[in-house]
Amino acid sequence: MTSYVAWTETEYERALAQKLHTGIPAEADRLLWLWKGAKEFLIPNVLEEIKATEPNLSDHGPRHIANVLDNAYHLLHFQVSANNQHPTVFDGMSPYEAFVLGFSIMYHDVGNIFSRNRHNQRIQEIFTEGFTKYSLDPDLRQVVNDIASAHTGGKDAQGQSVDTLAAVDPNGLWSNRPIRTQHLAAILRFADELAEGSQRASILRLRKELPFKPGSTISDESAIFHEYAQCLSLQIDRAGQRILVRLNIELNNYATVDCEQKVKSILDEFWRRIHTLNQERQYARYYTPLLEPFKAVNIQVKFHNRGASLPVEIKHVFNDLVVPRKPAGQWQFENCPDLDTLKIWGDVQKCLEGTLK
Repeated sequence: MTSYVAWTETEYERALAQKLHTGIPAEADRLLWLWKGAKEFLIPNVLEEIKATEPNLSDHGPRHIANVLDNAYHLLHFQVSANNQHPTVFDGMSPYEAFVLGFSIMYHDVGNIFSRNRHNQRIQEIFTEGFTKYSLDPDLRQVVNDIASAHTGGKDAQGQSVDTLAAVDPNGLWSNRPIRTQHLAAILRFADELAEGSQRASILRLRKELPFKPGSTISDESAIFHEYAQCLSLQIDRAGQRILVRLNIELNNYATVDCEQKVKSILDEFWRRIHTLNQERQYARYYTPLLEPFKAVNIQVKFHNRGASLPVEIKHVFNDLVVPRKPAGQWQFENCPDLDTLKIWGDVQKCLEGTLK
């Protein structure tokens, strides 16, 4: 392995090699050669250079890509138990789909080397540059772009979120094999959303008293995310049908004078991120049955001071359970302006009067 390959082999990569050699042995070596070439190009030339372009971003380098790959692995595989030492890898997915999903994960953030703005729309440029020496496959480039470009949301003219996964063709093709691109895009997007935690925080660059060169410390606007990330741990529990998120706040990490402000800011950021994470869980499950097991997000918040746990602990479960209740008063659905009795009757009256156009 070359010295600049900055992540050890992930669980995803080990499972992928097994899936390829078992499912399509005649093609396995060629595809793994493509994988190795992409990895050797992306790490030193793109992924390790993103921080220089966007110094205030949380980590989007090799560690992040390895984290997203392993998140995808755990989303798709049950934990190994004593009675199941050799689980089926990528069950419900073809070898070509497993390869394309992993390839899309490797490329999903490369546009950040240009800038954060519209980074998901600049994947093809990097793909073409890197594959000049690796026998560029335009069809692979297209399917990877379709999947990876949907990993982040957009907004319409009114500032409302756009359903980016709906725009992905459900039925793609690569090497004359069907690729369920919309399913893979949903998995990538959720795996990326779950890539949180201390590995993404630049802890030392938060300390402005250290002798960093001008402009290399983290801006005040971005600091809160790094503070929050170093308190966070996240577990993917497919067997337990949940995502488990723990926030452990070490009070002695903060000076007494600003401890209250720091803790409140971290908690506010946590609530915002958990709300988004739960929405992304529901969103991804809608587009692929492969994520159907994940029915809940469990959170735990604990406080510690100099190694001792405080008797303050918050636990909550966000899930899709809705207990049926009869509507009280005038009923109105959320986000369904057309389902309104007065509006509908008004349209009926206009029709009767011949004024509806």
